[in-house]
Amino acid sequence: MMQIICNLGPFKFMHHYQLYIFDWDGTLMNSIDKIVNSMQYAATLADLTVPSVSQCKSIIGAGMKEAADILFPGASLASLKRLQHHYRQRFIELNSKACPLYPGTEQLIQNLHSQGKKLAIATSKGRPGLDNVLAQSQLARFFHTSRTADDAKAKPHPDMLEQILAELNINAKHAIYIGDSRFDIDMANNAGMDSIALSHGAGDIETLNASKPTTLVHSTDELTRLITCH
Repeated sequence: MMQIICNLGPFKFMHHYQLYIFDWDGTLMNSIDKIVNSMQYAATLADLTVPSVSQCKSIIGAGMKEAADILFPGASLASLKRLQHHYRQRFIELNSKACPLYPGTEQLIQNLHSQGKKLAIATSKGRPGLDNVLAQSQLARFFHTSRTADDAKAKPHPDMLEQILAELNINAKHAIYIGDSRFDIDMANNAGMDSIALSHGAGDIETLNASKPTTLVHSTDELTRLITCH
């Protein structure tokens, strides 16, 4: 198979990928503020120390249990159950306003789909949450499959990606994962998969680079030019 190498500043991108797997929050949808707000709200109602904005951002991408262990070490099981309940209530029921997609996201997904690429989602959202935002964004029809925190082991374990690869019968070397947190990039590395880190979401550039993504971009526009240049 011929490999087309795209030069974009310091980046090189080889167009041999058959499958593009995306994280959701902070990657395709600008939901970071909503996640932070919901976590701080839930911590208050669960009588836990309210984490700062930067602390909340640092755990985006992890599963709820893993995030809680980082933010609230030593918290009782009862407190963590209350935290999870109030977080989901705040995020889904009380804060029902849809978050916007990052500018250019819909066009990027449509372009990849029209090129015959397979598309998938691997997210730490629960299944009801992902189904809800896919319906709101009207992007569900473009994705061949998805995995959530309800379907697989939490990031950075590679289970989500390995399940997707097995279902679609695609080798890891022909797939790439795109995410905005260290948990995303670590998961891709654990699966032996290339990755693109997006710095417009939860992770800062230093933290993302420390996880050693294949490349790093700063916006959906830059990602689009990287993927679609000829």
